Amino acid sequence: MLDESDPAIERELARRKEGSLKEKEDKTASQKWPSQHMRECEKRGIPWPVPVDDALAASEWYQTSPKREKEVLALGFLDHIAKNIDYIDSYHSANRIPSSARVLPIVLPNSTFFDYNNMRFLLGRENLRFQGLNFKDDVLDRFTEQDLGNLAGNAFAGTVMLAVLIAVFSSLEFRAESDAERDGKTDNILK
Repeated sequence: MLDESDPAIERELARRKEGSLKEKEDKTASQKWPSQHMRECEKRGIPWPVPVDDALAASEWYQTSPKREKEVLALGFLDHIAKNIDYIDSYHSANRIPSSARVLPIVLPNSTFFDYNNMRFLLGRENLRFQGLNFKDDVLDRFTEQDLGNLAGNAFAGTVMLAVLIAVFSSLEFRAESDAERDGKTDNILK
C-alpha cells in the first residue's frame, strides 16, 4: 500500500472533494437500495438508517461518498468492529458486500475498496500493486485512479487468465524425443 503521505492519495482525495463523484450516485445506484438496506438492517437487528461511528464519520473519504455508499461503509464498519474486517468493496449493495481481513476481496472492474485501518478508499494504483503490477508514478499519473482500478480488475479476471494460459500452452511444443530421432523415424516411414 502507498504511504499515507503519498501525493497520489492527496490528489485523489482533492478530486473526490471537488464533487466529481456526485454523478456516480445516480449512475451506479438504482432506487431500490433503500429497501435493500432496510431489509439487511432488519436481518442484522440494527436500526435503519445505519448508525455511523464517529471514527468513520470523521473520515474525509467517507464524507465524499454518495448516500448509498455511506450506508454500505457504515454497515462494513460494524463488521470491521465485530469481525475484524479490514477491507470492503463498497461498490456493491448492503446485502452482498465483499469483505476481508488482511487481504483484499477479489479485485474486479469498478471495485471501490475501503480500508478501515486508514479510513480511506484504496487508489487504482494500489489495486494494480495488489495484482502484482507495479509501474512507475510517471506512467500511472497519466491515468485516472478509476481507470487504473478497472485495469487491475480486468487484468486478472478469471476468463482473462484462462485465455492467457490457453495461449501459453498452445504455443508450447512438447517433445518426447530429439529432432534427430524424429527425423529418422520419418525417413523410415517414407522408405
